[in-house]
Amino acid sequence: MMIDEKGILREVLDALPSVVFIVDRDVRVQEYNAAAAQFITVTKNAVLQQRAGDILCCIHSSRILGGCSRSSACSSCTIRNAVIDALDKNCIIRRRAKVQLIPPRKAIEQQALITVSPFSFQGTLYSLLMIDDINELAELYHMLLVCNACGKLLDGENTWDWAKSSLKNNWNIDCSYSYCTDCFNKEIKKFYGPTY
Repeated sequence: MMIDEKGILREVLDALPSVVFIVDRDVRVQEYNAAAAQFITVTKNAVLQQRAGDILCCIHSSRILGGCSRSSACSSCTIRNAVIDALDKNCIIRRRAKVQLIPPRKAIEQQALITVSPFSFQGTLYSLLMIDDINELAELYHMLLVCNACGKLLDGENTWDWAKSSLKNNWNIDCSYSYCTDCFNKEIKKFYGPTY
């Protein structure tokens, strides 16, 4: 009995638990699997050839005329840059990202693992774009090893890095600065004197 190659590939694609899109260099969707279909509220014909940010209701694509790839935030988009890097370097790219979406009901933000694997089909380059929800994994990773002396963090590659750059590089978390109550009081006393 011969296996229907196209049929089995469709079944394998739909069996994957990850959200999977086949995209071109401009992150335009060529095909997607059943897990991705759960996030899509329009018909398949309306999805194909649309950019992934528009389909997934990316918060940045919804804020500008023209949608995905037109916002100033798009130049730093982890998904877009991973697709371009994978195609340019002809290698698999894996990156963590904070994904901000506005599905039909309410805005959500989640930690995601973005995996992009390039391939060629009939002389055209495409990427297999996989998006995995790693919120639970990110929660387990809350225990950070911090140096008592200098405050650097130990990252996943066993190197010590400043907290701000370590959080940005490993978890795509931006930092803001403030004073804790004790340090604020110390700084005030430096400025106004010990009687304050």
